[in-house]
Amino acid sequence: PQLARMGFEASAGIPKLARSFSDTAKKGRLGYPEAKARQLVEERGAGRARYPGPRDVNKRYKPMKGFSEKMSLVTDGILIGGRDDAKNSERLREYGVTHVLNITDSLPNYFPGDFVYCQVAIKDAKGVDIRAHYNKITEFMRHVEEVNGRVLVHCIAGVSRSVTATLFWLVGEKGRRLDVAYEHIKACRPFICMNDSFKYQTCCLEVEKLGYSTIKHHGGKEWDCFEVNRARGGFPDPPFNRRHGGGGGGGGCIIL
Repeated sequence: PQLARMGFEASAGIPKLARSFSDTAKKGRLGYPEAKARQLVEERGAGRARYPGPRDVNKRYKPMKGFSEKMSLVTDGILIGGRDDAKNSERLREYGVTHVLNITDSLPNYFPGDFVYCQVAIKDAKGVDIRAHYNKITEFMRHVEEVNGRVLVHCIAGVSRSVTATLFWLVGEKGRRLDVAYEHIKACRPFICMNDSFKYQTCCLEVEKLGYSTIKHHGGKEWDCFEVNRARGGFPDPPFNRRHGGGGGGGGCIIL
C-alpha cells in the first residue's frame, strides 16, 4: 500500500515522502557498460578473492584482521568508504573493486577509465529526499550483482549517505530486515552515523517493502530521533518478536 494510505505524513523537513518508493521507479533499465564491467571483473578477481567479505548478516561478525580501517567490506560485493578511499585507485584495484557508486554532489568520479561509475548528486542534510534516487541506486547495484562485480559505495566520510544507499539495496531489493542489516553494517563499520532524515526514510522503505517495521519497538539510541519517533506509532508491528535475536522474516543471509 501507499505510505499515504498507511497514515504516514511527510515531516516538515522531507518533501513528498508520503509518496511510495515504488513511485520513483521508471520503466526500462539504466544503461551501464556491461562489456567493460565484465572485463574489470575478470581482471580483478584475484583481489576480490584475496579480501573476501562477509556473506551472512550476523551482528556478531567482526572485521577480520588486516581489513582496511577506512573502507569497510560489508558484504562480499559491497564496500562502504569515503573520499580518501574513492581517490585511491591502487587500493581499490587491490581489493578487486570494479564499480563505484558516488553518493555526493561535490566529488568527481576520479577514475572513469578504470571503474564503472554511477553518481547520485545529493547533500547529507536534513530534508534531503534521498528516496527520490531509489531507482537509480538500486538499478546500479543490480547491474553490479548481475556481472558479479564489487562496488565501493562512498560519500565524503562513509557514514551517512553511503550507508543509506546500501540499506536501500539490502532492505528494498534483497528483502533484509532493517534492524538486522543496520546492525550488520555497524558491526563492519562501527562509526556509521546516518542523518535523521535518512533514518526515517529507510524506516518507511522497510514498511513499504516488507509490510512491517523492525524499528517500531527498537530500543537502540541510534533510532531515537525526532523524525523516527514521530512516526513510530503508525508503523506496523513485525510478525515476530523484534527483540534482538528474535526470529522471523528476512534475518538470514545477505549475499552480493
